[in-house]
Amino acid sequence: MEQWRVVCGEETKWDDAIWASLRLRPRGILLFLFFLVFVYIFATRLFRLGLRRPQGLDRSILAQLGAEDQMYQISHFYRLHYLETAHKNFLVHVRGGGMMIVSMFYHDQSHYHLLVRFQGGTDFYTVDKQQLSNSFWKRVLGIEPGLQDLLGIAKPDVSVTSVVALPNTSSLQREIIALDEPAPRSDGIRVGVVYCEAHQTNENEFFSNVETSPEFEQFLELLGEKIELLGWNGHNGGLDIQKGRSGTHSVYTRWREEEIMFHVSTLLPLYKKDPQQLERKKHIGNDRVVIIFKDGDKPHPPDSIASKTNQIMILIQVCPEAEAPDRNNTYYKVSVARKKTMPRFEPPMPDPPIFCKGEAFREFLFSKVLSGLGATHYSREFTALRKLYAESSLKKFAQAHEHRHAADSSSV
Repeated sequence: MEQWRVVCGEETKWDDAIWASLRLRPRGILLFLFFLVFVYIFATRLFRLGLRRPQGLDRSILAQLGAEDQMYQISHFYRLHYLETAHKNFLVHVRGGGMMIVSMFYHDQSHYHLLVRFQGGTDFYTVDKQQLSNSFWKRVLGIEPGLQDLLGIAKPDVSVTSVVALPNTSSLQREIIALDEPAPRSDGIRVGVVYCEAHQTNENEFFSNVETSPEFEQFLELLGEKIELLGWNGHNGGLDIQKGRSGTHSVYTRWREEEIMFHVSTLLPLYKKDPQQLERKKHIGNDRVVIIFKDGDKPHPPDSIASKTNQIMILIQVCPEAEAPDRNNTYYKVSVARKKTMPRFEPPMPDPPIFCKGEAFREFLFSKVLSGLGATHYSREFTALRKLYAESSLKKFAQAHEHRHAADSSSV
Protein backbone atom coordinates (compact mmCIF):
# COMPACT_ATOMS: atom_id res chain seq x y z
CA MET A 1 0.00 0.00 0.00
CA GLU A 2 2.82 2.35 0.91
CA GLN A 3 4.62 1.49 -2.30
CA TRP A 4 1.52 2.05 -4.23
CA ARG A 5 1.07 5.44 -2.60
CA VAL A 6 4.63 6.35 -3.52
CA VAL A 7 3.97 5.37 -7.11
CA CYS A 8 0.70 7.12 -7.00
CA GLY A 9 2.38 10.16 -5.53
CA GLU A 10 4.94 10.12 -8.30
CA GLU A 11 2.26 9.74 -10.91
CA THR A 12 0.35 12.55 -9.32
CA LYS A 13 3.39 14.81 -9.56
CA TRP A 14 3.95 13.68 -13.17
CA ASP A 15 0.31 14.47 -14.00
CA ASP A 16 0.76 17.91 -12.54
CA ALA A 17 3.69 18.45 -14.89
CA ILE A 18 1.58 17.36 -17.84
CA TRP A 19 -1.21 19.78 -17.00
CA ALA A 20 1.29 22.52 -16.48
CA SER A 21 2.74 21.92 -19.93
CA LEU A 22 -0.72 21.79 -21.44
CA ARG A 23 -1.48 25.20 -20.04
CA LEU A 24 1.48 26.50 -22.00
CA ARG A 25 0.81 24.46 -25.16
CA PRO A 26 -1.95 26.63 -26.80
CA ARG A 27 0.48 29.53 -26.98
CA GLY A 28 3.14 27.27 -28.49
CA ILE A 29 0.70 25.82 -30.98
CA LEU A 30 -0.33 29.32 -32.03
CA LEU A 31 3.28 30.39 -32.46
CA PHE A 32 3.97 27.24 -34.45
CA LEU A 33 0.99 27.91 -36.75
CA PHE A 34 2.14 31.46 -37.40
CA PHE A 35 5.59 30.09 -38.19
CA LEU A 36 4.10 27.67 -40.73
CA VAL A 37 2.08 30.49 -42.32
CA PHE A 38 5.23 32.61 -42.58
CA VAL A 39 7.17 29.75 -44.21
CA TYR A 40 4.32 29.09 -46.64
CA ILE A 41 4.01 32.72 -47.68
CA PHE A 42 7.77 33.14 -48.00
CA ALA A 43 8.15 29.94 -50.04
CA THR A 44 5.25 30.92 -52.29
CA ARG A 45 6.67 34.37 -52.97
CA LEU A 46 10.14 32.90 -53.54
CA PHE A 47 8.71 30.40 -56.00
CA ARG A 48 6.90 33.12 -57.92
CA LEU A 49 9.99 35.29 -58.04
CA GLY A 50 11.82 32.39 -59.63
CA LEU A 51 9.32 32.00 -62.45
CA ARG A 52 10.35 33.15 -65.87
CA ARG A 53 7.85 35.80 -66.89
CA PRO A 54 7.30 37.28 -70.31
CA GLN A 55 7.22 40.96 -70.88
CA GLY A 56 3.68 42.27 -70.64
CA LEU A 57 1.85 43.43 -73.72
CA ASP A 58 2.30 47.18 -73.78
CA ARG A 59 -1.22 48.61 -73.67
CA SER A 60 0.09 52.11 -74.43
CA ILE A 61 1.44 50.81 -77.74
CA LEU A 62 -1.77 48.91 -78.47
CA ALA A 63 -3.81 52.05 -77.88
CA GLN A 64 -1.97 53.69 -80.77
CA LEU A 65 -2.84 50.86 -83.15
CA GLY A 66 -6.01 50.37 -85.14
CA ALA A 67 -8.51 47.63 -84.25
CA GLU A 68 -7.10 45.26 -86.87
CA ASP A 69 -3.51 45.78 -85.64
CA GLN A 70 -4.57 45.09 -82.04
CA MET A 71 -6.32 41.82 -82.95
CA TYR A 72 -3.30 40.70 -84.97
CA GLN A 73 -0.86 41.45 -82.11
CA ILE A 74 -3.03 39.84 -79.41
CA SER A 75 -3.60 36.67 -81.42
CA HIS A 76 0.15 35.94 -81.33
CA PHE A 77 0.62 36.75 -77.65
CA TYR A 78 -0.09 33.29 -76.22
CA ARG A 79 2.34 31.53 -78.56
CA LEU A 80 5.08 34.12 -78.13
CA HIS A 81 4.80 34.80 -74.38
CA TYR A 82 2.49 32.56 -72.36
CA LEU A 83 4.30 29.37 -73.31
CA GLU A 84 7.44 30.78 -71.71
CA THR A 85 5.93 31.16 -68.24
CA ALA A 86 3.85 29.33 -65.64
CA HIS A 87 0.23 29.90 -66.61
CA LYS A 88 -3.22 28.31 -66.34
CA ASN A 89 -5.96 27.67 -68.89
CA PHE A 90 -9.70 27.47 -68.25
CA LEU A 91 -12.86 26.64 -70.15
CA VAL A 92 -15.52 29.07 -68.95
CA HIS A 93 -19.26 28.86 -69.57
CA VAL A 94 -21.27 32.06 -69.32
CA ARG A 95 -24.94 32.80 -68.97
CA GLY A 96 -26.80 32.64 -72.26
CA GLY A 97 -24.96 29.58 -73.57
CA GLY A 98 -21.71 31.27 -74.50
CA MET A 99 -18.23 30.10 -73.65
CA MET A 100 -14.70 31.43 -73.31
CA ILE A 101 -11.19 29.98 -73.20
CA VAL A 102 -9.14 31.96 -70.67
CA SER A 103 -5.36 31.86 -70.27
CA MET A 104 -3.98 33.53 -67.15
CA PHE A 105 -0.63 34.24 -65.54
CA TYR A 106 0.41 36.29 -62.53
CA HIS A 107 2.79 39.07 -63.54
CA ASP A 108 5.24 41.13 -61.42
CA GLN A 109 3.52 40.35 -58.08
CA SER A 110 0.82 42.94 -58.69
CA HIS A 111 -0.97 42.20 -61.97
CA TYR A 112 -2.87 39.34 -63.55
CA HIS A 113 -2.78 39.00 -67.31
CA LEU A 114 -5.76 37.37 -69.01
CA LEU A 115 -6.21 36.28 -72.61
CA VAL A 116 -9.92 35.77 -73.14
CA ARG A 117 -11.04 33.99 -76.31
CA PHE A 118 -14.70 34.17 -77.21
CA GLN A 119 -16.85 33.90 -80.32
CA GLY A 120 -16.11 37.47 -81.34
CA GLY A 121 -12.35 37.18 -81.11
CA THR A 122 -9.62 37.44 -78.46
CA ASP A 123 -9.14 40.19 -75.88
CA PHE A 124 -6.25 40.93 -73.54
CA TYR A 125 -6.81 42.25 -70.01
CA THR A 126 -4.55 43.35 -67.17
CA VAL A 127 -6.12 43.22 -63.69
CA ASP A 128 -4.37 45.13 -60.90
CA LYS A 129 -4.28 43.17 -57.67
CA GLN A 130 -5.39 46.30 -55.81
CA GLN A 131 -8.70 46.15 -57.67
CA LEU A 132 -9.58 42.85 -56.00
CA SER A 133 -11.39 42.69 -52.65
CA ASN A 134 -9.80 39.64 -50.99
CA SER A 135 -10.61 38.74 -47.41
CA PHE A 136 -8.02 39.22 -44.64
CA TRP A 137 -7.31 35.50 -44.29
CA LYS A 138 -6.91 35.05 -48.05
CA ARG A 139 -4.28 37.76 -48.04
CA VAL A 140 -2.54 36.37 -44.96
CA LEU A 141 -2.47 32.81 -46.28
CA GLY A 142 -1.48 33.89 -49.76
CA ILE A 143 -4.64 32.42 -51.33
CA GLU A 144 -5.03 33.84 -54.78
CA PRO A 145 -8.36 35.21 -56.03
CA GLY A 146 -10.58 33.00 -58.13
CA LEU A 147 -10.95 33.29 -61.87
CA GLN A 148 -14.49 34.56 -61.40
CA ASP A 149 -13.10 37.43 -59.29
CA LEU A 150 -10.68 38.34 -62.08
CA LEU A 151 -13.31 38.10 -64.81
CA GLY A 152 -15.61 40.24 -62.68
CA ILE A 153 -13.04 43.03 -63.07
CA ALA A 154 -11.99 42.32 -66.66
CA LYS A 155 -15.44 41.56 -68.10
CA PRO A 156 -18.08 42.80 -65.63
CA ASP A 157 -20.85 42.37 -68.21
CA VAL A 158 -20.28 38.58 -68.34
CA SER A 159 -21.98 36.23 -65.87
CA VAL A 160 -19.92 33.08 -65.33
CA THR A 161 -21.89 29.87 -64.72
CA SER A 162 -19.07 27.30 -64.56
CA VAL A 163 -15.30 27.01 -64.82
CA VAL A 164 -13.34 23.97 -65.98
CA ALA A 165 -9.61 23.96 -65.24
CA LEU A 166 -7.64 22.48 -68.13
CA PRO A 167 -4.44 20.46 -67.71
CA ASN A 168 -1.40 22.44 -68.79
CA THR A 169 0.00 19.78 -71.09
CA SER A 170 1.93 20.36 -74.31
CA SER A 171 -0.85 18.76 -76.36
CA LEU A 172 -3.47 21.09 -74.89
CA GLN A 173 -1.20 24.08 -75.47
CA ARG A 174 -0.97 23.09 -79.13
CA GLU A 175 -4.77 23.00 -79.28
CA ILE A 176 -4.95 26.48 -77.78
CA ILE A 177 -2.40 27.77 -80.28
CA ALA A 178 -4.64 26.38 -83.03
CA LEU A 179 -7.57 28.28 -81.49
CA ASP A 180 -5.63 31.51 -81.98
CA GLU A 181 -5.32 30.86 -85.71
CA PRO A 182 -7.78 33.10 -87.59
CA ALA A 183 -8.60 30.49 -90.25
CA PRO A 184 -8.14 26.76 -90.88
CA ARG A 185 -4.76 25.85 -92.20
CA SER A 186 -4.89 25.40 -95.97
CA ASP A 187 -3.16 22.71 -97.98
CA GLY A 188 -1.24 25.27 -99.98
CA ILE A 189 -0.80 28.94 -100.83
CA ARG A 190 -1.80 30.88 -103.91
CA VAL A 191 -0.23 34.18 -104.95
CA GLY A 192 -0.97 36.36 -107.93
CA VAL A 193 1.83 37.56 -110.22
CA VAL A 194 1.15 40.27 -112.81
CA TYR A 195 3.47 41.47 -115.57
CA CYS A 196 3.05 45.18 -116.27
CA GLU A 197 4.76 47.19 -118.98
CA ALA A 198 6.31 50.53 -118.10
CA HIS A 199 3.40 52.66 -119.35
CA GLN A 200 0.54 50.45 -118.11
CA THR A 201 -1.60 51.40 -115.10
CA ASN A 202 -5.02 49.95 -116.03
CA GLU A 203 -5.98 46.32 -115.33
CA ASN A 204 -7.45 45.86 -118.81
CA GLU A 205 -4.05 46.77 -120.24
CA PHE A 206 -1.77 44.54 -118.18
CA PHE A 207 -4.22 41.61 -118.06
CA SER A 208 -4.05 41.61 -121.88
CA ASN A 209 -0.27 41.22 -122.06
CA VAL A 210 1.04 38.26 -124.03
CA GLU A 211 4.71 39.07 -124.49
CA THR A 212 6.94 39.71 -121.50
CA SER A 213 10.40 41.13 -120.86
CA PRO A 214 13.58 39.11 -120.15
CA GLU A 215 13.71 40.72 -116.70
CA PHE A 216 10.27 39.35 -115.86
CA GLU A 217 11.24 35.85 -117.01
CA GLN A 218 14.33 36.01 -114.78
CA PHE A 219 12.12 37.04 -111.88
CA LEU A 220 9.82 34.05 -112.47
CA GLU A 221 12.85 31.76 -112.35
CA LEU A 222 13.69 33.25 -108.95
CA LEU A 223 10.16 32.55 -107.68
CA GLY A 224 10.03 28.86 -108.60
CA GLU A 225 9.97 26.26 -111.34
CA LYS A 226 7.76 26.26 -114.38
CA ILE A 227 5.52 23.20 -114.23
CA GLU A 228 3.05 21.61 -116.64
CA LEU A 229 -0.47 21.78 -115.26
CA LEU A 230 -1.99 18.78 -117.02
CA GLY A 231 -1.64 15.84 -114.65
CA TRP A 232 0.06 17.89 -111.94
CA ASN A 233 -0.29 16.11 -108.56
CA GLY A 234 0.95 18.82 -106.20
CA HIS A 235 -0.86 21.87 -104.82
CA ASN A 236 -2.72 23.38 -107.77
CA GLY A 237 -3.91 26.69 -106.29
CA GLY A 238 -7.33 26.29 -107.87
CA LEU A 239 -5.96 25.85 -111.39
CA ASP A 240 -7.42 23.22 -113.70
CA ILE A 241 -5.04 20.25 -113.88
CA GLN A 242 -7.36 17.88 -115.75
CA LYS A 243 -8.67 19.67 -118.84
CA GLY A 244 -6.19 22.53 -119.28
CA ARG A 245 -8.74 25.33 -118.86
CA SER A 246 -6.27 27.36 -116.76
CA GLY A 247 -3.48 27.27 -119.33
CA THR A 248 -0.72 24.78 -119.95
CA HIS A 249 1.91 25.89 -117.44
CA SER A 250 2.32 27.74 -114.16
CA VAL A 251 5.04 28.54 -111.61
CA TYR A 252 5.30 26.50 -108.40
CA THR A 253 7.66 26.24 -105.44
CA ARG A 254 7.98 24.70 -102.01
CA TRP A 255 9.29 26.99 -99.28
CA ARG A 256 9.67 26.05 -95.61
CA GLU A 257 7.27 23.13 -96.02
CA GLU A 258 4.73 25.40 -97.71
CA GLU A 259 3.53 24.75 -101.24
CA ILE A 260 3.05 27.92 -103.27
CA MET A 261 1.30 28.11 -106.63
CA PHE A 262 1.67 31.40 -108.48
CA HIS A 263 -1.14 32.64 -110.70
CA VAL A 264 0.97 34.25 -113.41
CA SER A 265 -1.08 36.60 -115.57
CA THR A 266 0.72 35.84 -118.83
CA LEU A 267 0.46 32.06 -118.32
CA LEU A 268 -3.31 32.11 -117.77
CA PRO A 269 -5.61 31.79 -120.84
CA LEU A 270 -6.09 34.89 -122.99
CA TYR A 271 -9.39 35.55 -124.79
CA LYS A 272 -8.96 38.22 -127.45
CA LYS A 273 -12.68 39.00 -127.56
CA ASP A 274 -12.73 39.81 -123.84
CA PRO A 275 -11.16 43.24 -123.15
CA GLN A 276 -11.41 42.68 -119.39
CA GLN A 277 -9.77 39.23 -119.52
CA LEU A 278 -12.09 37.92 -116.82
CA GLU A 279 -10.54 34.44 -116.92
CA ARG A 280 -7.23 35.90 -115.76
CA LYS A 281 -8.86 38.25 -113.30
CA LYS A 282 -10.93 35.38 -111.90
CA HIS A 283 -7.80 33.87 -110.41
CA ILE A 284 -5.66 36.93 -109.63
CA GLY A 285 -8.62 38.99 -108.44
CA ASN A 286 -9.28 36.33 -105.78
CA ASP A 287 -5.69 36.26 -104.49
CA ARG A 288 -5.14 38.14 -101.26
CA VAL A 289 -1.51 38.89 -102.14
CA VAL A 290 -0.51 40.03 -105.63
CA ILE A 291 3.02 40.65 -106.86
CA ILE A 292 3.21 43.20 -109.68
CA PHE A 293 6.41 43.15 -111.74
CA LYS A 294 6.64 46.42 -113.64
CA ASP A 295 9.20 47.42 -116.25
CA GLY A 296 10.80 50.84 -115.87
CA ASP A 297 10.93 52.95 -112.74
CA LYS A 298 7.56 54.72 -112.82
CA PRO A 299 5.30 54.26 -109.77
CA HIS A 300 2.24 52.05 -109.97
CA PRO A 301 -1.15 52.68 -108.30
CA PRO A 302 -1.91 49.90 -105.75
CA ASP A 303 -5.63 50.04 -106.56
CA SER A 304 -5.11 49.25 -110.24
CA ILE A 305 -7.05 45.97 -109.84
CA ALA A 306 -10.68 46.37 -108.80
CA SER A 307 -11.01 43.62 -106.20
CA LYS A 308 -12.26 43.34 -102.61
CA THR A 309 -10.15 40.23 -102.06
CA ASN A 310 -6.77 41.73 -102.98
CA GLN A 311 -5.33 43.06 -99.72
CA ILE A 312 -1.60 43.37 -100.38
CA MET A 313 0.20 44.62 -103.47
CA ILE A 314 3.96 44.06 -103.76
CA LEU A 315 5.56 46.09 -106.54
CA ILE A 316 8.85 44.77 -107.96
CA GLN A 317 10.98 46.84 -110.33
CA VAL A 318 14.52 46.40 -111.58
CA CYS A 319 16.59 49.06 -109.89
CA PRO A 320 18.07 51.63 -112.32
CA GLU A 321 21.85 51.50 -112.62
CA ALA A 322 22.14 54.95 -111.04
CA GLU A 323 20.50 53.65 -107.83
CA ALA A 324 22.03 50.17 -107.79
CA PRO A 325 24.89 49.54 -105.33
CA ASP A 326 26.94 47.99 -108.15
CA ARG A 327 26.63 47.13 -111.84
CA ASN A 328 27.69 43.52 -111.57
CA ASN A 329 24.39 42.29 -110.11
CA THR A 330 20.67 42.75 -110.67
CA TYR A 331 18.92 44.75 -107.97
CA TYR A 332 15.22 45.04 -107.27
CA LYS A 333 13.37 47.99 -105.79
CA VAL A 334 10.41 46.79 -103.71
CA SER A 335 7.29 48.64 -102.55
CA VAL A 336 4.53 47.12 -100.42
CA ALA A 337 1.00 48.49 -100.14
CA ARG A 338 -1.78 47.13 -97.91
CA LYS A 339 -5.41 48.12 -97.55
CA LYS A 340 -6.15 50.51 -94.69
CA THR A 341 -8.33 47.92 -92.96
CA MET A 342 -5.38 45.52 -92.67
CA PRO A 343 -2.85 45.30 -89.82
CA ARG A 344 0.87 45.79 -90.26
CA PHE A 345 2.96 42.69 -90.73
CA GLU A 346 6.55 41.54 -90.61
CA PRO A 347 9.31 41.63 -91.73
CA PRO A 348 9.88 45.40 -91.86
CA MET A 349 11.06 46.97 -95.07
CA PRO A 350 14.70 48.12 -95.15
CA ASP A 351 15.67 51.65 -96.03
CA PRO A 352 16.30 51.91 -98.90
CA PRO A 353 14.08 48.98 -100.05
CA ILE A 354 16.65 47.67 -102.55
CA PHE A 355 17.59 43.98 -102.76
CA CYS A 356 20.22 42.10 -104.70
CA LYS A 357 18.76 39.31 -106.80
CA GLY A 358 19.45 36.03 -105.03
CA GLU A 359 18.43 33.67 -102.26
CA ALA A 360 18.43 36.35 -99.54
CA PHE A 361 15.89 38.42 -101.48
CA ARG A 362 13.80 35.31 -102.16
CA GLU A 363 13.72 34.55 -98.41
CA PHE A 364 12.64 38.08 -97.60
CA LEU A 365 9.97 38.16 -100.29
CA PHE A 366 8.42 34.83 -99.28
CA SER A 367 8.55 35.79 -95.60
CA LYS A 368 6.72 38.99 -96.44
CA VAL A 369 4.14 37.16 -98.55
CA LEU A 370 3.34 34.49 -95.96
CA SER A 371 3.28 36.94 -93.06
CA GLY A 372 1.01 39.17 -95.07
CA LEU A 373 -1.33 36.30 -95.87
CA GLY A 374 -1.69 35.62 -92.15
CA ALA A 375 -2.40 39.28 -91.49
CA THR A 376 -5.13 39.44 -94.15
CA HIS A 377 -7.40 37.34 -91.92
CA TYR A 378 -7.65 40.38 -89.63
CA SER A 379 -8.71 42.71 -92.40
CA ARG A 380 -12.19 44.17 -92.05
CA GLU A 381 -13.28 42.42 -95.23
CA PHE A 382 -12.81 39.02 -93.59
CA THR A 383 -14.17 39.79 -90.10
CA ALA A 384 -17.31 37.69 -90.59
CA LEU A 385 -15.31 34.68 -91.81
CA ARG A 386 -12.88 34.95 -88.91
CA LYS A 387 -15.67 35.14 -86.32
CA LEU A 388 -17.48 32.18 -87.88
CA TYR A 389 -14.32 30.09 -87.72
CA ALA A 390 -13.60 31.18 -84.13
CA GLU A 391 -17.09 30.19 -83.01
CA SER A 392 -16.83 26.79 -84.67
CA SER A 393 -13.37 26.17 -83.18
CA LEU A 394 -14.48 27.10 -79.66
CA LYS A 395 -17.47 24.76 -79.83
CA LYS A 396 -15.32 21.84 -80.96
CA PHE A 397 -12.76 22.57 -78.25
CA ALA A 398 -15.44 22.77 -75.55
CA GLN A 399 -17.09 19.53 -76.65
CA ALA A 400 -13.74 17.75 -76.45
CA HIS A 401 -12.80 19.01 -72.97
CA GLU A 402 -15.81 20.03 -70.88
CA HIS A 403 -16.75 16.47 -69.83
CA ARG A 404 -13.16 15.30 -69.52
CA HIS A 405 -12.07 17.71 -66.80
CA ALA A 406 -13.80 19.20 -63.78
CA ALA A 407 -12.83 22.14 -61.57
CA ASP A 408 -14.05 24.19 -58.70
CA SER A 409 -15.26 27.44 -60.21
CA SER A 410 -13.40 29.39 -57.55
CA SER A 411 -10.02 27.82 -58.23
CA VAL A 412 -7.33 29.55 -60.25
